[in-house]
Amino acid sequence: MKKYICLLALFSTVGTLLALMSNGFTTWNDLVDRSPDIIIARCLATEDLLKPEPKVFYSNVFSSDIQIISVLKGNANPGFSHMTSLYQPFRGEYMLLFASRYQYETDSIYGATEEYRVVPLIHFHGTNELAGKPLGMQIQLLLKNRLNDLNQIMAQNNEEKRRIEAGLYTNSASGFSTNTVPNAAETRSPQQGGTSF
Repeated sequence: MKKYICLLALFSTVGTLLALMSNGFTTWNDLVDRSPDIIIARCLATEDLLKPEPKVFYSNVFSSDIQIISVLKGNANPGFSHMTSLYQPFRGEYMLLFASRYQYETDSIYGATEEYRVVPLIHFHGTNELAGKPLGMQIQLLLKNRLNDLNQIMAQNNEEKRRIEAGLYTNSASGFSTNTVPNAAETRSPQQGGTSF
């Protein structure tokens, strides 16, 4: 097991260094061409590779156990596998991965080092809508799904931003003043010698 973790860390470190030396994201067509494996996967568990011992791993690379749901490009097999990336998925999250596969004994490790190689799919409803369609159209449908998710998240974040701003820029009897943000002394509790709201 220790040998497996060390090898996984080595692949992650090399993949990270190669990714950092590359030109980064150019176009989706270029990414499709440069990715030997394009898969839809679900995160089963994630663990940071930076452990107390040894301390030679790249600190931002995460190792995840994944379940491959669908293979859009490449010769991956559906089922249990591993992923390394700068993106840290959460347990149960579905993702579109533009990856390169490494083999260690009987385990496959999918390196999707740069974050843009992992497209989270918050509202993934299965592969039925992708069946029988060419690769380009499948990716377009998945990117459209992600764009819809991002639009919803941004709308929610903008609403929260408006509420927060209203609290900061409104005169009221509760101690808020117009166009000012309280300093540290004003936010201390009475026990700390400051005033409270």
